[in-house]
Amino acid sequence: MTGSALPKSIFKDYAIKWFEVYSKPNIEIVIATTYARQLKKYLVPYFGDMDIEDITTDDIQRFF
Repeated sequence: MTGSALPKSIFKDYAIKWFEVYSKPNIEIVIATTYARQLKKYLVPYFGDMDIEDITTDDIQRFF
């Protein structure tokens, strides 16, 4: 489709999929639990509804 915008990649959707599909199956349960906690407690509340393409280095620096 020429001229069509790509669908937005929302951070929380991407992060959850990354965790479930790529990370969780390849790491120990203790590490997976820690990653899930960090995503839920810190990353998703801060970046959650942002389009990944719109997240800037300034956004990441403000997060830290």
